[in-house]
This record gives sequence, structure tokens and C-alpha cells, in this order.
Amino acid sequence: MFNNWNEVPTSDRLDETIMGGMKQVKKIRKKQVIKKVTLGAGSTVALITAFFIWGFYNPVLAAEIPVIGGIFKDIENEVEFSGNFSEKAQNLEGAAMESNDAGLLVKAEEAYCDGSSIYVTLSISGEQPFQNMYDEYTDEDGITHLPTLMLEGNARISEGGELQDNAISKIEGRLIDEHTFQGMMKIDLDEDYTQSDKSFNLKLNLDSITYEDSKLAEESIKNEKEYEIPVGENEKPKFKEGYEPIIPLVTTQGNWQMDLNVKVDTDSVKVYDINKESNGFGIEKVIVTPYEVKVKTILPGLYANQEEIFAVKKKYYKEGKAAALKEGNTWKDLTDEEIDENYWIATTGDYAAAVFDQNGQKLDFSYEEGSQNGSYQVYPLQGRKITKLSVYVGENAISTFKEKDQKAMASRALYGIDIDLTK
Repeated sequence: MFNNWNEVPTSDRLDETIMGGMKQVKKIRKKQVIKKVTLGAGSTVALITAFFIWGFYNPVLAAEIPVIGGIFKDIENEVEFSGNFSEKAQNLEGAAMESNDAGLLVKAEEAYCDGSSIYVTLSISGEQPFQNMYDEYTDEDGITHLPTLMLEGNARISEGGELQDNAISKIEGRLIDEHTFQGMMKIDLDEDYTQSDKSFNLKLNLDSITYEDSKLAEESIKNEKEYEIPVGENEKPKFKEGYEPIIPLVTTQGNWQMDLNVKVDTDSVKVYDINKESNGFGIEKVIVTPYEVKVKTILPGLYANQEEIFAVKKKYYKEGKAAALKEGNTWKDLTDEEIDENYWIATTGDYAAAVFDQNGQKLDFSYEEGSQNGSYQVYPLQGRKITKLSVYVGENAISTFKEKDQKAMASRALYGIDIDLTK
């Protein structure tokens, strides 16, 4: 486990939770020291506010804990992507459903796959207890959420299959006791399996498991207040000499590998190939499941070709290297191929989709999923029954995501379309 900032491994997924402003934002991926500099420069409070909550358990005790009705049954109404998973899920079978390393036993219990996403329940047990882990957390809108474990790793469909780029992120769940965490993780599939009722092997490989220590979080906030120098509203935070950020994260690194046979159930999934646009703005595809809506927009591009895109990535790489070296940090040089693979920039402008149901109620945006099939904006349904969707493309992603008035959104939309889900 790690308590010091310099020991904490960095995570690609931290960047994704902050949308990146939907503009030309670089995502410097795992192992790049400059990311540590960025997070350390006064963003600790924001990290704590927007962050997660996590845990571990004792393998001996685990065998004695009954799971009545399964993990899905216990948490399915409280997770962000909620729904009746326990009625549809399969009990997992496979060559290796559990993996034990670094004092943690990770076991996959159940799964449900609709061809667009996979939902897997995991039980995580540790020899050491979760120290000072939150029971729940409240976001800036006052909504209470289940505690969360942050994961790093990857997933692959079948032996030799393509890596699922967005597979590993977090597990929402709860502590059963101080040694036991059980919850659900959501995996977005890079390939489209919505048209094929079949099964496949899901190979999970976890590299690290992290949770937030509540006492360290309190110390971190107190530390920032003590050293912070007042600045203007839009200025970068500044701190007095001697300031060292306290990052309230406890991380266990290891190697947990599981091989799961997952069935695909496409009975409740609808895929709408829209492919309509006006003046370069439109909707290409909408995927609707009982648990989420995924929207793929059509937007004018910022760059003429891949060469221009790579040139911008290379520029960000050089700027990141210069900043790291100036701060006295080490830097790992990358080849052009590695830069192209590991750096992300927005290739379209500051636009987003707003989605409303048949009653004019807004679907809350969760995150943007990028894969080989393109970029989808993802909206949890949270038990809502929908018969119609109104989808709009708006300028300024943040204000579009926050707009809750359908008429106001329609009046400023660059494109809009109604989709009858009963057909």
C-alpha cells in the first residue's frame, strides 16, 4: 500500500472523470510524471470532492459470509447505472474466476452483458482491513453515492483479442465488514456485440486497487488551507514555500487475472442508426438498453487529417516534457508511435448532446466513452422507463450537459431529433 504522493501510481482514468473541457485537452497517460505535477498543484480539494471511496477483506472470513441473492441483488438499486440486474444476470463460470495476490483475493461472482456494456460483480477480500474508508459520499449536488474502489488494468475479449480501452475504472459497492468489499464494475465494449447472441471469454487483468482514506483527506484539506495563497477566481492556485500536497489515497499494486465466460443477452437492446445531420451537426447512432443510453454525435472536425492530429499530440508531448524537466521531475521519452497511442486530443469543437425523455425530463450525463467504434456520450437511466427520446446537439459542452429545460435546449440546439422507442 502507498500513503505518500510520490509512491501513488498515476491513472489514465483520472483524466476521463474530468471530461477535459471537451476541447484540445491532452491526456498524459500512466507513468508520465507531469500528471503528478498537475494533480499536485492545488487540485487536492477538487480530487477529494469528485473522487471515490474504496476497500479490502480477509480471505478466511470471506468464505463464511453468505451472499443472499447475490451482490447484484444487494446494490442494483443504488449504483449509478442501476436496474434489475439480479433478474437477468448469470452466475459466472470460467477457468479462473478468482485471483489472489499482494494480500488481496479478487473474485468475480456474476455478470450481465447486453452487447454494449458488461456489468460484473466482484468480491474483494484483504488480509489487512480498509483503514478509515468512507461508508458513502455526497457529490456537489447533494446526492449520496455508494463507496467506490478505483481500479487500473485492462480487459480483453478472448485470447489474442483487442484490448478494451475503457474497460477498467471503478467498482461501486459497500463494505460488508472492515475486510470485505463487494460491488459492481461496468465495462464498455469497444466492439459492437448488440446484434449477436453469443458468449465470449472476458479476460480481466487488474494492476492496482485504490481507496480514499478519510483521515488523510481531512489532513489534505487542512494542509491546503494552511499553505494556500489567495488568488483571483480564475487564477491557478498558489501555495507558500514548503507546501507538500497530501494525497489521501491508499493503493495496493499486484497482478489479478480472471478468465470469465460471459453470455450476451440482446433481447432488451435497441440500436437506432440515425445518420442525419444539418450543417455538419447531427446524430449518427443511439443505443438504448434498460440501464443506459449511448449517443454518437456527428460534429465538424478540427483537423484535416491524421498528420495534423499527430502534430498537435507531438506539441503537447514536448510541452509536457519541458514542464516536467523544469520542475526537476524525471521524464520517460516516447517514440512517435507511443505518443500517437498514449496522447489524446479533442478532434471536434466544444459540443455535446443533451437527452430528454417523453416527459421532458433530462437524462444526466455520466461520461464520454471513446473506442474503435467512435466516441459515445453515456447517460444512465436509473430505473426510468422511456418510450421516447429527444436528442439535441448544443455548443458549449458543459452548459449543454447542465441544461435541464427542454424548450430552452431546443431553442439553442444546432441539431435535434425525436426518437420513438416503441417502434
